[in-house]
Amino acid sequence: MCIAILNKRSQLNAATINTAWNNNPEGAGLIWIERGQVKTFKTYDRAELLKTYQTIRPKNKQPIVLHFRIATSGARTLDNLHPFQVNNNLSFVHNGVIAGLGNETHSDTAQFNHMLQKLPANFLACETTRELIASYVSGSKLVFLESTGRYTIINEQAGTWNGDTWYSNDSHQQSRYSYHGTTRIDKYASKYTKSKAKTILSPSEYNHRHEMEAENMSYLRNYFTGVTYRTAENIAEALACDTHDVSFLWEVEEAARTYNTYDLEELERLLTSPPSSKASPYTFELW
Repeated sequence: MCIAILNKRSQLNAATINTAWNNNPEGAGLIWIERGQVKTFKTYDRAELLKTYQTIRPKNKQPIVLHFRIATSGARTLDNLHPFQVNNNLSFVHNGVIAGLGNETHSDTAQFNHMLQKLPANFLACETTRELIASYVSGSKLVFLESTGRYTIINEQAGTWNGDTWYSNDSHQQSRYSYHGTTRIDKYASKYTKSKAKTILSPSEYNHRHEMEAENMSYLRNYFTGVTYRTAENIAEALACDTHDVSFLWEVEEAARTYNTYDLEELERLLTSPPSSKASPYTFELW
């Protein structure tokens, strides 16, 4: 579900950036301030992202925002890559899913940005507006950067600080790949190929996968209601992972916080419902 990073002044090492990319491999972007102007950069090339960041950071003493994407809605295009430009003096990135927004063409964040563009230019200065935004995006996290260098994090408490850098989740640290046989399979590749990699598992690998799945199901039964294997498998498919993945519980937990429910059947319905069937309580014009 992506990761957003606010990097205030220190320089992130290449390993952190590479891990964030590997775990969120569907494009990335940057926001930074240059001569009083908001600058943005988007790419599908990891080396290009790393080079751009490492060029900007040493000579820039203001915050830089990074984003690494996993698509939950919208086409795989530069237009749906973060960051998004609200106006000439403000850009932002988003981690999470905004219920009721997003379709096959436009991501939920792209449609949300369309809403923000209708607000007064200085809307972040209003505490009530910030609270309304936080309520509307539920458990999602937003990082805004203004041309003055001022940043605003919506739902900051849902992320973590490490020194002067804030992370919306921990996918800059842990591997979220599945191993099938001797082949490393990017678990997100099936979203585009619509087919699962078929390999022959050794007995020990087969047992390990089933043990991990059993542990994951046991955890779900302790903390969720409406837990069945069928429901868990449907949720795993919606989140582009497998029930035996080490990261499966992390994915489910983040989705549960995003949709504010610990009923697995309800979470399944929310994750698998077509975007068009989720009516927005707002009357903003969307694409």
